[in-house]
Amino acid sequence: MSRQKRVEKQTLAAASTAFCRENLAKYSAVAASVNPINT
Repeated sequence: MSRQKRVEKQTLAAASTAFCRENLAKYSAVAASVNPINT
């Protein structure tokens, strides 16, 4: 039972990290297109 929970926690952490990276990439792309000097 505890092992299952640990795996779920790791999966959740990995998913949230991937989500944050994706959002950061999108934000960077938008910021770069809005302000090309700031790259």
